[in-house]
Amino acid sequence: METLDSARRRSRSLFVLCALTVIAMAAPSSSLAGGGAVSAGSLYTPRHSHLFAPRGAHIPFGGSQHGVCATGGSGVGQCLIHVLDAGAPAARGATTVTSPTGLAPSTIKGVYGYSTSATAGTGETVAIVDAYNDPNAASDLSQFSAQYGLPAASLTQVNQTGGSSLPATNAGWDLEISLDIEWAHAIAPGASILLVEANSNSLTNLLAAERYAAAHASYVSNSWGASEFSGEASYDSNFSSPGVTFFAAAGDEGGSILWPSASPGVTSVGGTSLSLTSGGTLAQESAWSGGGGGCSRYEVASLAQVTGSVNCAGKRAMPDISLDADPNSGVSVYDSVVYEGQSGWWTVGGTSASTAMLAAETAAQSDALSASYIYANPANIPFRDIILGSNGHPALSGYDLATGLGTWSYTPGAPTALSAVTGAGGVALKWSSPTGAPTTEYVIWRGTTSGQQTTDLATVSGSEYTDSTAGSGVTYYYEVQALNGAGSGPFSAQAVTAPPSTPPVASFSKSCSAATCGFVSTSTDAQGTISSFEWNGGNKVTGGKSTFSDTYSSAGTFTVTLKVINTAGQSASASGKVTCSLLTSGSGRHRRSTLVCT
Repeated sequence: METLDSARRRSRSLFVLCALTVIAMAAPSSSLAGGGAVSAGSLYTPRHSHLFAPRGAHIPFGGSQHGVCATGGSGVGQCLIHVLDAGAPAARGATTVTSPTGLAPSTIKGVYGYSTSATAGTGETVAIVDAYNDPNAASDLSQFSAQYGLPAASLTQVNQTGGSSLPATNAGWDLEISLDIEWAHAIAPGASILLVEANSNSLTNLLAAERYAAAHASYVSNSWGASEFSGEASYDSNFSSPGVTFFAAAGDEGGSILWPSASPGVTSVGGTSLSLTSGGTLAQESAWSGGGGGCSRYEVASLAQVTGSVNCAGKRAMPDISLDADPNSGVSVYDSVVYEGQSGWWTVGGTSASTAMLAAETAAQSDALSASYIYANPANIPFRDIILGSNGHPALSGYDLATGLGTWSYTPGAPTALSAVTGAGGVALKWSSPTGAPTTEYVIWRGTTSGQQTTDLATVSGSEYTDSTAGSGVTYYYEVQALNGAGSGPFSAQAVTAPPSTPPVASFSKSCSAATCGFVSTSTDAQGTISSFEWNGGNKVTGGKSTFSDTYSSAGTFTVTLKVINTAGQSASASGKVTCSLLTSGSGRHRRSTLVCT
């Protein structure tokens, strides 16, 4: 049986892309050549999904967030990074923030079960395509690596044609570059990073940088996008090269549709939001309300794309895969170039973050992604299905336009359909196993307050457990968490049960006709959980339903008893009398005797 480590280190040669015809491309038409000024984006306030937050779970960081790059005009790409306004310990606008404020690489790797090896990605090259220049890219990456104990990075920084004459600096794109190279290095510290800087954010220049990147790396990450435009499919050949996997951010405006994320040959990357426990471990993962996704207006879907219940009428559906992108569960980035009056450490998100991380994880596994690989059945990737939240499109079981197939996670998903039923032996719990990465064990959590399940009851290998320690008169809240060799997954939704505090009250009604009497239980239980009935009609006849009848054959007084039992094993009894008399009528040969019971 293949081990988790061996599965995660499958030879890339098994999955390389089919050879594609290299299409030489002329410069885009003048309609794509616009430059466009780059300025700060408008304030973005996330939509809250009001999800159940288990075991005291919380979004790590509060506060508003805003996009760094303005929405691009015709023929212009925008960077897709969002910053958390209240993410720094000092007020925004402070000159320098000297300590990290976002999630560390160890936290992200723990959430998804990614390798902690310093050599992950060795022998691979991840190319980052961005616009403008980051003059401090190398020194900022070194600062980031030193902060988190990462090895020194192998960084090559070139212009859009591979030259050493670098473009002008733009503070917004500079922050994007810092995010991309630092988190590509965090996830795949052994991989080489090729930073290709386009002269500007015009699509003409970005696509020139794309072509250079594809010629010199197996993995190309694009944390930028443009509004869809008629004729975009004619430029998709920029994202088709033998043995190269292209990644593009799906967007940060809640259900937005961007190109090149819409290109069928690109792995479109959406966003999720993480809730963590007070100990910093994963409690829940949901769709990020700001993540892009939807049906393309112009691009035709790959024949290999399988979208389940989502119908895009033959058009490309986005995203394919997602990772953490919410700035409220954002990652730490170091950037010494001043942006909006601040430098140093930032808490950032956006689908640019999820895209760079996913490209690096693919390199760490030496995989090559294509639609046929991503949508294979059985799955090649251990997807954690995200079924909570919305980006304007709801997260669903299976594929959806909020998170695609889910997140690439070696840690399990959340168990589903948890139920808790009070029985004679205690509280019987049942649940359904999550899809995605295999589960080896489940941890059962219990509490007496909603969302505060702090008692670790047991660790079991199956999907059932009976809590025999549940006391009478207490309302209990339960959650289940899946485990495997890579780590723990998010918590299930909670199930609640209240064991009966008082026994049932037994009673019954009686109705007789001649020698036959019928009985109906009128017993009550405060929790409505009477589960069994034990009748004895006093005439050697018994029954086990809520109704009962007995036919008597002799005069006398008979004692009828009923015992009821509830699901907690508590019982109560009731009894009554049946009096049968022999009545005579007529005389002589016409004398008759009739047994009548009352």
